This record gives sequence, C-alpha cells and structure tokens, in this order.
Amino acid sequence: MKVKLIQLAYILGIALILAGLIYFFAANWQGFTKATKLVLSVGVMLLFYGLSYGFYKLFSEHQFLSRLLLFAGCVAFGISIALVGQIYNSHANSYIVFLTWFIVALLLSIVTRYQPLYVLSYTLAMLTFWSYFFPEGSLSAFDDSYIFLAISLMIVINILIFLATEKKLLVSQHIKLLSYMLGHALALLFSMRFFLETYFFLTNSLYVLLLAACFYYFFTIAQQKTYITVTGIAATAYAIIKYIELLSVHFGPPVFIATIVLAGAIVYINVLIVKRLKAKVISTSYSSSKNVITIMLTIVASIVATVSLMLLISDTIGNFQRIALVFFFLGLIGFLLTGLLINKRNEIIGGTLMCIGYLMSSIALLEIADIFFAIWLVLVFVGLITISSNGIRMLLYILVHIALTIKLYADLFREFDLVFISIIVINLVAILITKSRLVMKNSNSQSLTESIKSSVYRNSFFYVLLFFFMLTFVDTSGQLMGLNLIYNILFFILITALLFWAKNKDEVYEFRISLGFWFAFLFYKYYDLIWQLLHKSIAMIVLGVIVVVAVNWIERKYSLKAETPDTDNPNTDASDGKSQVMIWSGVNKKLIISLIILQLLFLGVQIAVSEHALANGQQIKLQLEPVDPRSLMQGDYVILNYTISQPTAERERQWEREQQWDKDFRHGQRLRIVLAPDEDGVHQYKELYAGQQLAVDEVVINGTYRGWRVLYGIETYFVPEGTGLEVERAANYAYVRISSRGNAIIERLSED
Repeated sequence: MKVKLIQLAYILGIALILAGLIYFFAANWQGFTKATKLVLSVGVMLLFYGLSYGFYKLFSEHQFLSRLLLFAGCVAFGISIALVGQIYNSHANSYIVFLTWFIVALLLSIVTRYQPLYVLSYTLAMLTFWSYFFPEGSLSAFDDSYIFLAISLMIVINILIFLATEKKLLVSQHIKLLSYMLGHALALLFSMRFFLETYFFLTNSLYVLLLAACFYYFFTIAQQKTYITVTGIAATAYAIIKYIELLSVHFGPPVFIATIVLAGAIVYINVLIVKRLKAKVISTSYSSSKNVITIMLTIVASIVATVSLMLLISDTIGNFQRIALVFFFLGLIGFLLTGLLINKRNEIIGGTLMCIGYLMSSIALLEIADIFFAIWLVLVFVGLITISSNGIRMLLYILVHIALTIKLYADLFREFDLVFISIIVINLVAILITKSRLVMKNSNSQSLTESIKSSVYRNSFFYVLLFFFMLTFVDTSGQLMGLNLIYNILFFILITALLFWAKNKDEVYEFRISLGFWFAFLFYKYYDLIWQLLHKSIAMIVLGVIVVVAVNWIERKYSLKAETPDTDNPNTDASDGKSQVMIWSGVNKKLIISLIILQLLFLGVQIAVSEHALANGQQIKLQLEPVDPRSLMQGDYVILNYTISQPTAERERQWEREQQWDKDFRHGQRLRIVLAPDEDGVHQYKELYAGQQLAVDEVVINGTYRGWRVLYGIETYFVPEGTGLEVERAANYAYVRISSRGNAIIERLSED
C-alpha cells in the first residue's frame, strides 16, 4: 500500500507541474521575450525526457517514475506546439496542433505500450477530428449534410476503436470505455432534431438500432454491467430528449394524453420484464444489470407521466401558479402515498408512482409557501428509508439538492457561497449519521439498513465534493477579501487528503470520485477568471515541485520505493500501465530518441517558416472586427473577422457571378484569392486567382471555405491575459505578412 501512495504522490506532483506550465504559457506573460519562451518550453520538454532516461538508467526501482516522466515529456511537446501557435498567432485549437501531437503520442504509445499514452493518443485523435471538421467549435455555420457526414465518421471511428478493444486487438480498458461513451454522446447529438432536421428520421432510426444492438450484445453475448449501465443512461437520455422534442413540435392536450398512456405502457412493459426475469435462474451480475433497465424505464415513465399530466391539468383548468398547491397534494397523496402502499406488492408500479409524486410535488414547491417545503423534506426522508431502489434514491437526492439550492438562495441567504456551505454541512451531517453505530441498530432488516446507509453515504459524499467544487467558483469580491482563495485552498487540501485516505484504505468509490474532482479542479480553474493564470501557474508549479521533492525525500529517508523492480522478466507487458517494462531498453531507446529528434525538427521548422514569413512576406493592411474568448491551451486571444472573410455588399454580386459563391463551394475547399488595396490602403477582395497577371500592389492569399465564410489561418491573435477587451476596443486593422506561396501571418494589430 505504501508503494501505491508514493506512486499517487508522484502522479499528483507531476500533474501539478504540467498544469502549471500550461497555465504559465497560456497567460502570455510579457516579462519573457519570444526567444526565451521558446527555449524554456523546449527545455522543459527535453528535461522531462532526460529525467525519464536518467531514472531508467540510474534507479531501477523508479521505472514507474521513468514512464511517468516520459508521458510528461509528451505533454510538454504539446505545450511547445501550442506556444509556437500562440507566439505566431496560429489558429487557436487548430487541428494541426492536435494532429502533430497525436502522431507523436501514438508512436510513443506503440513503442512503450504505456496506458496513459494510449489514452492521450485517443483524446488527441478526437480533438483533431472535431477541430478539423468544426474549426470554430460551433456547428451552426455548417449545413446538415456536412454535419451528418462529419459526426457519422466520428461515430464509426469510435465504434471501430471499441470493437478493436473488445476483440483484444488493442489492449486498453480505458480506451474501450471512452470510445463507447463518446460514441453514444455523439450519437445522441446526431439524433437531435435541432442539429440535423433534414436527416431526423434516418439518424434516429440508426441510433435506435444501435441501442438495441448494444443491449442485445451486453445482455446475451458479453454480460458487462458497466456497459449496460452506460447504454441504459444513454437510452434514458435519448427517450427524454425525444419527449422534449415531441412537446416542442406538437404541444397540446392530445399529445399530453398520448404520452400519459405511453408512460403507462412503459410501466406495464417494465413489470412484464421483471416477472419474466424472476422466473429464470440468472447470475448475480445479470440480475444487477437487469436492475439498470428497470430503473431506466421507471425514470422515463415517471418524467413523461409527471410533465404530461401537469401540462394537461394546467392547460385545462388554469395556469400553473394558481393551482401549484393542487399539484403538491396530488403528488403527495395521489401518487406518493399510493406508491408507498403498493410498493411491497409491486416495486415497479409502486416505485414509479412514488417517483411521479416526488417529481410533481418538487415542481410545485416553486410556487407555494415554505411550510410545505418542510413537509416535503419529511416525506423525502421517508422515501429514502423505505425505497429499496438505489436509482430512485439518487433521483430523490437530485431533487432535494435542486430544491434546497433554490429555497436557500431565494428565502435566506442571497449569496451562493452561503447556500453551498449550508448544503455541504447538511451532507456532512448525513455522512456522520450513516457512520454512526447507533443508526437503525435495532432494525429487523439488516441488509436494507446497510443498503440505505451505503446509498445515503455515497450520495452525500458526492454532493459534499460537488458543492465544495462549485464554491471555488463563487465570486466573493464584494465580501471578505481573499475569501475565494481560501475556498480554493481548502478544497484542494480536502480533495488531496481524501485521495490519499481512499488509496490507503482501498476505498474504490471514494478514490474515483475524489480523483475525478481533483483533475476537474485543475482543468476548470483554467477558465476561472477570478484568479489570474500567471498566479495560478506559479502556485501550481511550486506546489508540484515541493510534492515531488518531498516524496522523493521521504522515499529515500524511510527506504521506501515507488515500485519493486522486476528486471528478471524481460517479457513484461506494459499494456496495463502498471508493469515494470524497461521502456528505454534495447531498440526502444533508439526509437524514443528518434521521436524526440522528430519533435525538435517539427518545432524548428514551424519556427523557421513563421520567422521567414515575418521577415520576407509582403505586408498588407486588413480591416477587422474582433471578439474575445480563451483557447484550450494557448490562453486569451481575440477572434479576428476580416472584411475579406465574407464578400462585402459591393463585391457580393461579383462573387456570385464568378463562382455562385454559396452554391458551388464545398466545405474545406481551398481557395486562392486576389486582394487589392482600396483608396484607404486597406486590402479588399478583388477576385479569385486563376493564374492571371497581378498588379504591383495586389497579392494572392490562401483561404479555406468554411460554412459561411473563408478562413485564412489568421483569425486569432493571442494577447496577455485580461487584455482582450482593451485590444477589442483599440484594434481596427491588422498588418499581415503574405509569403510568396500565399500563406499569411499576423505581424501586429493597430488602431489605424
């Protein structure tokens, strides 16, 4: 166990250093020159690779750390690519950045068979596809046929990756799960009417077939509870989305009545499924998987019945505000109490009725007196200790926390930090109660007691961390100075302590939840504008170095080891990411060094090409209209929309006459466009280039047709953190250098 704690400490320390480096370069601090930044980023990359080899060569007991540092070196290469793009204002989140990084990560993963590199390669591959098809992130600029083909390709790729892992052609349980989850997420997007109206019937038919195939495969061929759960969640989300779409298109009493009948049919089918399965002798894992389906059907039926019934009554009798109290008591007496009475006879029908009762009464709470909220909380407590379904308990927890947040904010505090702290305290009390030996000590049903305690404990544990995490984003500038910083420090200390405690006690649930929030903290703090990136980066780098040094000192002082060397087995497989394979041994060393040289060559070429364009390209002046976002790894930048990005009013007829602008061009088509200066010296569109002779002051620029405009690769200009609005107000023109081949690079922005 001590070995695992040491490994965890090294992982967290290096993760902090890497996150700090990303934050630092993204901050675009002007205290360093361009050359200093480039040398520093490349130096950090080489340092990680060098340390990886050094630990392999000098310390046989540190092969875990050698592999981890190699992974860090690959991440540092990605940071260097992003930095080059930032310095020379390459397109933010460009697919070229992710593609280059992906190639290196993939080759390293093939050479080393190291699991984290597999996961990194998969993540970069998906980012490459997405940023290539949708370079600006949004789908709104593209027509349905383009979106259909792009998302279809990504879904097929994820299916193929999943099948490769399922058939053991690729050994990676992590990629198997990731590809399965992302495939369903894309398919859900694929099926939404809002995104693909033209292909609505086709996409929904395909996804229903896919869901059916997944259920059949994981129920009858390969019984895997995790994948049945994921499929069940996806199917539930799909059903709810389709219900919302149905209401948005056909809103009225006939639809309300039809969907209520449909909800009843779902309950009936659910009962039949349970009866049929009870008649069979089935394994424990199969029975557990069956529960996922019954919970899924119960939740769908409850939501559909509740919303449709409330809409039908409101539409028939009067508006919701006037009859909210009717809904409250109808939910509690008509459904909840009825469900409690028949729950022992039939858990499916009883559970569905109780869900409807809780949903209906919780919605009614928005418009009724607070005294009824207290009654509702008592009945929620009754439900928690009487309902045997963990899925329904989870639903109750969701409803309680939504209701508590709304009520505490509206009626008591008016400050989100006080609301979140109150909910954290309530959940901490619940955790202490579940751990108390006095809880239900005399209960006749010991198994039910343990089930209730476990469910309450797990839900409360999750919500403590969730609301504490949300607390770190609350702006407390109008309150006590530094309060937000205190929240962040306390959360980080708590989540880190929980990680080590859970790892030491081998508490799997707590460890996974804590690890998820720990990395979510590192990721989302990047977009937190309360504390500057530069300050966060320094804190993370310093803390990461302290952690690594302290762990190394403890390891040496107490003669502990990050792992036990296994040098006697030369055939050790690293596919699980935990084995003791010597990644720098034999031919691997030559291959890794070759890949490092390849990375240096790529960075060198990118820098040389950009510098050559700045030094020798023809300067032109373009008019622009910027806006201000933040890039994934490169920091703050302004998006530049030029007058040449779309045909201006006086040029629009010429575009249409020459090429039928919006009809004949396809997405991704490369264009060569002639620009000529107007009377103010600003270059504007003149015509498409077809080899004709140019005037002295004319220039040809390369572009790519994307949706409703042309992209030239100069649509982003990186700025120091927090200066985007200032640049947006001041910059009216961009001075751009055009190389002899037509490639553009921004030199500077100017007011005139």
